[in-house]
Amino acid sequence: MILAFDTGRAPDFAARLEGLIAAISSQKGTRLPGQRRLEGRRASRGGDCVTVPGHLMEEIEAMAGA
Repeated sequence: MILAFDTGRAPDFAARLEGLIAAISSQKGTRLPGQRRLEGRRASRGGDCVTVPGHLMEEIEAMAGA
């Protein structure tokens, strides 16, 4: 089943959707699809990791013989 919405016909659609998501999220034990992935992404940007540019990672791997 595919549901399609014409959000142009409901100018307050975004605000209503945000309200619905907030109501769902405020209930104990509920989570939305993709929530774990987003939480993991936020956690990985914390102080426990370092972002290494791709070209530098390639250089490091070449030096390591990987």
